[in-house]
Amino acid sequence: MKCMKYCLIGLTLSTWITTGSAEPVPFDSERWEFQDGEHRVEQYAGQQSLYLKGSKAFLSDVEFANGIIEFDVLFPSELTTLKDTRSFVSGIFRLQDNDNFEKYYMRPHRTPADVDGAQYVPEYNGWSSWELFWENHITKVNFIHDKWIHIKLMFANTQLEVYFDDMETPLLRAELKREVKPGKVGIKVDPEPPTAFAYFANFSYEITDTPPFKQPPLVINDAPPGTVMNWQVSDPFVEAEVKDKLELRESDRSQRTWKGLDADKDTGITNLAMLYKITPQGGGDGKNTVFARTVIQSDTNQLKELQFGFTDIARLYLNGRLMYKEDNTFRSRNPTFMGNVGYFNKIYLPLKPGANELWIAVTGLFASWGLKAKLTDFTKVAFSTDQTGNLEAVDGPAGCMASYSLDGKVHIPCIAVPNGDSPAAGVTVFQVDMIQKGLQNYNFDLDLDSIRPRNEEPLTPINSHQYLMISRFAKGTTQEQTAPYSEEEAAMAWKYYQEGLYRFMWGRTDQPGVIVIMESNSEAEAREAVNAMPLVAKGLVEYDLVPLDYFFPLDALFSSK
Repeated sequence: MKCMKYCLIGLTLSTWITTGSAEPVPFDSERWEFQDGEHRVEQYAGQQSLYLKGSKAFLSDVEFANGIIEFDVLFPSELTTLKDTRSFVSGIFRLQDNDNFEKYYMRPHRTPADVDGAQYVPEYNGWSSWELFWENHITKVNFIHDKWIHIKLMFANTQLEVYFDDMETPLLRAELKREVKPGKVGIKVDPEPPTAFAYFANFSYEITDTPPFKQPPLVINDAPPGTVMNWQVSDPFVEAEVKDKLELRESDRSQRTWKGLDADKDTGITNLAMLYKITPQGGGDGKNTVFARTVIQSDTNQLKELQFGFTDIARLYLNGRLMYKEDNTFRSRNPTFMGNVGYFNKIYLPLKPGANELWIAVTGLFASWGLKAKLTDFTKVAFSTDQTGNLEAVDGPAGCMASYSLDGKVHIPCIAVPNGDSPAAGVTVFQVDMIQKGLQNYNFDLDLDSIRPRNEEPLTPINSHQYLMISRFAKGTTQEQTAPYSEEEAAMAWKYYQEGLYRFMWGRTDQPGVIVIMESNSEAEAREAVNAMPLVAKGLVEYDLVPLDYFFPLDALFSSK
């Protein structure tokens, strides 16, 4: 009995070391284990073959981290005539369990040759992550039906080479994303759609730390400066908890548990599926959403462009206020929309001096669950290792109670002003002061100098003159001409507003243009600022600047009557 025990241990360990030769495994061998779907061993197209339909097959008695797997695959032409012609056929390796492995999958329904016919993806907790890792991992393949095609996967450490029919030139080279860890090997046909199937033949494997790669290792560069490389990620919760949430409270932080999660070192992608196994489409317990948060330290009041991508739905909060909401789900915009993650979204963050807390609620619905984000200009800012910022938007009822003093002054700390027509645009919470006109009645004047976003430092009244600026399109200008400059125009307008140069802004409804109340030390200074606006500088917008003065109160004219 003692000999049998140690012999078995030795047999298991022997599968982890270099063998140096390929070992074929017939599909009628008891070494194969099958999960899900249908399978059968039969003669097909001149080969002893394995038929798989919505099933996974892997070797149960061998695990290794580095080596080679090879097999033949045949895609029947009848796949192209089925009601649902999609199919996903894979070679898998470093399999830890049913939901965690490395995968190279082929889509034979993408014929003739298509740019995304095949792809490498790391599978975490049942999420394939193909929308996250698509750049440099997708290959164009010309699938031929009713013909045996030879596939070879060579992998060692973080390097992968894939050969498709041509054994001399790799079809794909990729950096492997999962931890380098021994695992099982096998083949797979996804259960969705339920009509998909394929035939396999001549499976073999070789355990070796030095596969004969044809190409040198890929050169992997670090993600660009300004990329968020670490997030604090909350425990999952149901999306309904944030569906209509315009502001975050401190309780939103305290009721969650948090884990640190690093982004991929070269792509900057943070794969949320690495932390949690959740059910897409809100199935199971429905908890398919997490908060990812970081803190941006800013030296001053400034506006910074944040570029980001995500899947599938994101809600972005800055210092507790909802700034952005978007649905990026596969096919959500049109039948060909893929929902791939890239720096396809941007927003301008109004940063304050000190800690600025950025939260993104990310909801997973389909095949991938993750995000990436970077600041395009990172001067005078830094990502903080202290992951506590300032959720300032709501302090509770007492913090938003208006107060009246006996000298006739009213302080109103919370006035929610919508940022747009859509609820998803969020609100900005302002505070203002009112001054009682006379102690005999309750008429009040608004103190213009007091208006500011809540918890900001009071604006220093450095400008002594007010001007009315009325803008309009120059003759012949079209929306198409102005569109390339719209983001730059908005960014500069926000900068002027932060500086107190623009005090109030309105859009015109009679024609394209804006009306702005400006405060400046001189008309020349005001004109210089307006002339620097991109649309004015390009000659696409004209304006009038009208000096203003305080109007003599009408009630004073009739006070004696």
